[in-house]
Amino acid sequence: MIADALAEALHAAGPARPHAEHLELFGQFVGSWDIDWTGLDAEGKARTAAGELHVGWVLGGRAVQDVWVVPGRGEPEEGGPPLAFHGSTVRFYDASIGAWRSTWIDPVNNRVRRFVGRPVDGDVLLLSDEEEPRLRWRFSDITAVSFTWRGEISRDRGTSWIVDEEMQLVRRGAAVDGLAKALHVAGPAGPHAGKLRLFGRFAGSWDTAWSGLDADGRVVTARGEAHFGWVLGGRAVQDLWILPRRGDAEPRVAFHGSWIRFFDAAIDAWRSTWIDPVNGDVRRFVVRAEGDEILMLSDEEQPQLRWRFTDIAPDAFTFRAERSADAGAIWTLDEEMRVTRR
Repeated sequence: MIADALAEALHAAGPARPHAEHLELFGQFVGSWDIDWTGLDAEGKARTAAGELHVGWVLGGRAVQDVWVVPGRGEPEEGGPPLAFHGSTVRFYDASIGAWRSTWIDPVNNRVRRFVGRPVDGDVLLLSDEEEPRLRWRFSDITAVSFTWRGEISRDRGTSWIVDEEMQLVRRGAAVDGLAKALHVAGPAGPHAGKLRLFGRFAGSWDTAWSGLDADGRVVTARGEAHFGWVLGGRAVQDLWILPRRGDAEPRVAFHGSWIRFFDAAIDAWRSTWIDPVNGDVRRFVVRAEGDEILMLSDEEQPQLRWRFTDIAPDAFTFRAERSADAGAIWTLDEEMRVTRR
């Protein structure tokens, strides 16, 4: 039994309908893997390291989440320079584009990159071309017990590609799924442990009283749940929001998504990413404390979103979501939740 409330609510036993068949594109990798990594250091010299990968079902079986750690836990140089990465990908199938939305989040390198993934000639190809440099990541040579991962980079808008790093992966065992153990930790770690308390104070489980507007503009209400916990070696906070709450006999799921949040010292703010396969959403926010509140802004695409934690107390807070369709000139309240600790 997984004791942590976030872990219990986040993880799932298998894929969910209606996209169960499509979900197997990444579902085939569920389990734990050993990594033999090669890449270039800052001086362009080839380096090697041993690492680990753990893959499992999450978000009610609507998504796959994985954790990549190089060097692996217990390996030389674990947790410090020149640590290659310690991050997580959340992936779900979006029927509206006939492809996977795949988001890589790595607090070690302060990276959040969104990819679109598709099967190509027996491989799995992921492309991130919405910012520079462009990235092209590929799963190839796929068998039941091994595969190759290659990362390529383009600095000329996709005209030419250079192999940046490569990994050979071997499955530890068909019955082994170490995602929960690899993902969840007891508390904050690293040089920004103090800053991490901005969201770390919400660790635990919460009930939500939600109000919003339906398609006809009428106010509707529902009960939901939220769960917060430490992840990725204590460098990030992950939280899960579900509406309506599990077990309620509601005709439609409004949202069943997750945030992954980490502090980026380079911008003196949090990078927070909302991923919701129910609505096909992946939105990146920059987050800062504003007085006694927490302000989250996503302004890189339309509509702009401004979400806020306010009225914060040890056992309660209010979440308010606003949107703007005119580049931030006018903001309209979209939904609100009163959140109470269990």
